[in-house]
Parts: sequence; structure tokens; C-alpha cells
Amino acid sequence: MEEVRAKINNELIFNAFRDDFKASGFHAVDNHPEIRVALYNRLLKMNWRAYFVVVNKESDYFKSIKDKDEHEIFMISLSKLLYNRIRKAKKDNNVFVFETIQLKPKSLKFVLDDFFEQMKKKNYHCEYSIVEKNGDINLGIIDYLNYMIYSILTKNKFHVRMGQLFELFAPKIAMIHIQHSKKYLSRVNENINIENLQKYW
Repeated sequence: MEEVRAKINNELIFNAFRDDFKASGFHAVDNHPEIRVALYNRLLKMNWRAYFVVVNKESDYFKSIKDKDEHEIFMISLSKLLYNRIRKAKKDNNVFVFETIQLKPKSLKFVLDDFFEQMKKKNYHCEYSIVEKNGDINLGIIDYLNYMIYSILTKNKFHVRMGQLFELFAPKIAMIHIQHSKKYLSRVNENINIENLQKYW
């Protein structure tokens, strides 16, 4: 991430939109497409795995839980996303960084304290921090990957290039849990592709 930022700040090709980048940081919606290309290209060369939990807010499932408080809905997704990851890394010290968001009526800190206290009782070693959007450069990776998924799943937002990028990144995506249809797309089963993602959405 630091290498890509240095490239954007120092190479002439990025002059025209450097000021906007300095204001926004790595934020896929705001960044110029050439900046997106630079970051996506770097991410393709790195060794990492991504896990997603997604839910369609127009689904019957979401309608059935929308009367719950925001923090309760967040906790459901958080548990789906992290519990198995932590359980499989029981001997590791798991370090999490969360971007600050507003939840009602309980705060993000309240939810995270509650979740990680449960993990502590199971003897899982975890620590976490909450930072502002530009408080940790690595959050840009999450933003870019979320943008890619968002572009594929949102009506009238599908962009051919995002679809092509998704196919390139699919081998690096370990799991996509589509919450409302109870479908798990997995790298192991080799079923992470646009067709399945849209089919179960």
C-alpha cells in the first residue's frame, strides 16, 4: 500500500488527480480509474485471502431481521464473518482493525467488546482497534475489494471491468457467505465466480 501511494505521489502520470487522492486516500468510489488500476495491480501480486459476508437488503431474510437494532444486525454478520476464522487460528494472536461506523442504539465499541469477550471466554487470543477511514492504510484494501463486490451485485451498477477484475481476484477470495440465501461460495470448491454470486444474490 505504501509503495502504491508513493508511486501515485511521485510519478508524473498521476499529476492530474494527485490532489484529489491526497484528500481522499485509497477510496475506490472517489479515486480515479488509473489509481484503481495501480492498486488492483499491486494487490494481484500479493499473497492474501479475503472473506466476505453479504446480504441483500431487499431479501425476505433481511426484512425478517430489519426490526432488530442496527448493532444486533451488525453482530450477526460479524459473527458469521469472524468466528470460524478465529476458531481455526486458536493458537494465533488475532489482530483486527475496524473502520469506525455509527451503530444504534449500541456503539461499535460496545458490539466489539461483547464479541471479543465471548472469544476470550473460549480462550481465543484476539485484540482489536477502531480507526477512522484514513487511520490505517490497509483499510483501503477492504474498501477496494468491497467496491468490486458492490459493483457486481448492485442493480444498474455492474461494470464490465469490475467483473473482469473479480474473475482475476477470485483465486484470492477464500469464502463469500451470502447470508440471505444461506449459500457459501468457497475457493476450495472452486465455485467463486460471477455467475454463482449473481445467481444466489
